[in-house]
Amino acid sequence: LVGKPWVLTVDRTNWDFGQTTINILMISVIWNGMGIPLIWTLLPQKGNSKTRTRICLLNQLHKVFPDMKIASLMGDREFIGNKWMAYLQRMKIPFILRLRENQYVVRRGNMTQKIADIARSLPRGKNVVIKGWCRLGEKAATSSPAVRLVIMRLPTGELLALACTGKPHQALAEYRSRWTIETMFANLKTKGFNMEDTHITDRDKLSTLLVVLAIAVALAVKTGVAAAQLKPIPIKKHGRKAWSLFALGLQSLQKIFSSATLPDTVISFFTQ
Repeated sequence: LVGKPWVLTVDRTNWDFGQTTINILMISVIWNGMGIPLIWTLLPQKGNSKTRTRICLLNQLHKVFPDMKIASLMGDREFIGNKWMAYLQRMKIPFILRLRENQYVVRRGNMTQKIADIARSLPRGKNVVIKGWCRLGEKAATSSPAVRLVIMRLPTGELLALACTGKPHQALAEYRSRWTIETMFANLKTKGFNMEDTHITDRDKLSTLLVVLAIAVALAVKTGVAAAQLKPIPIKKHGRKAWSLFALGLQSLQKIFSSATLPDTVISFFTQ
């Protein structure tokens, strides 16, 4: 990642233990098609994060990595709002954010419409790029952030509408990588380290645990990359890999740590 622009994703994961709700807002970076945790905060309340909390988290990330270059920041329907997007544009952070179907869109020369109405006749599997710059909100002012929009009707009939600052034709393909953070949460939880099973509810202790797990995820993915270079992951009939780099790396680490000596190839990889 050194010297290369980072692709970031932002999302939340939450679960309940008794009467205690754990709600974590996290920013991750995509590396080799996998999500790596970078920074997070435990939210004091249930539900969506607030704009000022996201801004604070990104500002902290900039302090930790002052030379960081961001290729794009991706987020689901929770992560919208004019103040939030204005901040991203002010910080010159390109973004791709998913919009709700009932989101109002203001276009020059057109009536204000909901996304669902704009895409009413859009067939399944097809997409459309809205011409020109748009502003979001039923009564969006000229001071509201201007964005480009692309809308696709998924095979299920649901609409995938994206607001972006870059090329809208590329936004749909790029947005697919947002799912890496969902996979990363699964690796932290049921498909990897079973974070929920610790039943830790103390915020400070849970934050400390997340530090350890973030390092473990990064180490597992990097080990998976090294192992895949030695022996490529087989491809199944449906065209997908038999297992992820994380799963391969975690399995490889278990073998490495149970061995008396580390293989020279592993030592070489981690000392680069």
